[in-house]
Amino acid sequence: MRLAGASGWQIWLLLAGFVVWTGAFVGLYALQAVGCRFDWGAVALGPTDLHRALLIVGFILTMAAQGGVVVALRATMPGPEPSPFMARVGLWASIAALVASCLIYAPVLFASTCI
Repeated sequence: MRLAGASGWQIWLLLAGFVVWTGAFVGLYALQAVGCRFDWGAVALGPTDLHRALLIVGFILTMAAQGGVVVALRATMPGPEPSPFMARVGLWASIAALVASCLIYAPVLFASTCI
């Protein structure tokens, strides 16, 4: 199925931010589960533990990837291709994904890692 006047590249602009969000969701929660299973919380690492440190690194990498998507989409705005409308919608969808990532993944900074 093809949307009238929209190329495959333009459709990916709409999905880019939430594709990164989905990958981060799976990655962070897999890291959380593996860390609980292997008791990484018992390994001291400075003022924190190995499990929390890895989750924080995952959070930072997620925010960097989401920010990179927003910056890359912002750079596509001035050109004639993709259409200005699709570029604008893609940018705002990626900003929404960035905000969702910040809200959803921020608890790795302070919440209990294993219950």
